[in-house]
Amino acid sequence: MSIKRVFKNILLLAVMAIVCWKGFADDEISLKEDRSAIEELRKEIPPEVQKENDDLKDIAEIDGPLKMRPEFYRRKFDNKMRKERADHRKEVRKSRENKSKDQRKAREEFKKQSEKEKVEFKKQENLTRELQKEFYREQDLKRKEFYDKQRDDRKEFDAQLREKSRNFDSYYREKKKEFDQQYRIYKRRWQENEREKQKQKRDALKSSAEKRRERAPRNYQTATSPVHQPTPDLSDEDKKDLSLIDQMDKIKGSRLKPEDGK
Repeated sequence: MSIKRVFKNILLLAVMAIVCWKGFADDEISLKEDRSAIEELRKEIPPEVQKENDDLKDIAEIDGPLKMRPEFYRRKFDNKMRKERADHRKEVRKSRENKSKDQRKAREEFKKQSEKEKVEFKKQENLTRELQKEFYREQDLKRKEFYDKQRDDRKEFDAQLREKSRNFDSYYREKKKEFDQQYRIYKRRWQENEREKQKQKRDALKSSAEKRRERAPRNYQTATSPVHQPTPDLSDEDKKDLSLIDQMDKIKGSRLKPEDGK
């Protein structure tokens, strides 16, 4: 079993222990105190394991109930990745700056030590040409050894940083792939849920319209049908006039001739 898995199990057992302990503890223990206890336990877990657990929590969040729009989780994940990439670049840059500073300080110390040895050497009496030659030869060897060691140390340091960056990129590619997979599932679930809600809304509107149509004939007949009033009684003179009008309608007309118009 890997170390990460062991720490995950330890954290899970610790949380379960706190939950069980709450059942027997005083009811006045606040949620704030529980969270403080969990944070204290988290301090014992390596940062990289904490980070992995937090990433797993983000994936589990999008795999849960439909609470927020898919775009919310996409922006949250992208912003988190953007921030962590910026933090990683900042950490790498800071590490390089500190390494350069340490090596520069070591070179200054080496130069001071070399100058001090030269001064002490020149204070000696009866320095022969051979002694001077041997001294400067040793100085050259020390200087070469020192700078070779610094160069090799810097190469190893840079290689470690590159490996760290590769691991970082590989880890986030895997996390992005996993998130994208869960995101597509969540988005499909969200769209299906939205379609179902729209269908229910359309069905409700359709049902309401059908009920209105069922009531419409009665309402229409009552509101728009003409009211039949009884025919008023006519006098004999009026009846005679109406009879003449009816007879005039039955008279056939004839076309006028040109001479009739003169």
